[in-house]
Amino acid sequence: MADRSRELIALKNELSDKEFRILDSELERRKKSVALTYALWFLLSVLGVHKFYLGQIGAGLLYIIAPFLGVLALFIGFVASIEESPNGGSVMVVSGFLGPVVYVAWWLIDLLTIPNQVNKCNENIEIETIASFKRIE
Repeated sequence: MADRSRELIALKNELSDKEFRILDSELERRKKSVALTYALWFLLSVLGVHKFYLGQIGAGLLYIIAPFLGVLALFIGFVASIEESPNGGSVMVVSGFLGPVVYVAWWLIDLLTIPNQVNKCNENIEIETIASFKRIE
């Protein structure tokens, strides 16, 4: 993280006044908000909206799919245990219960790491914007 910050500072030092003003206006337009990310996490995290907001499409899709996979494993486990499958049903039931535990842990980890995720996203926006200056020249 410190290396990335140093890289960003070095890139900013190479900017002209005009480029720096453009960078500031672009950041003001595109930067992500910690407060909004928390609100999306609290209200719509089951749909992974906070991940999509931060540009983490894969993680957002996983937020949507993971609960369904856990419920499916639980359902298959119960069906298999009803049919008296000795091991198959119990493994699926355990994985069905383990899925929500992992999901909740991931959800709580997001709670604690949202500020870092937003900062990383905003740094990426800065680097992309500065890189676009170099491509324009």
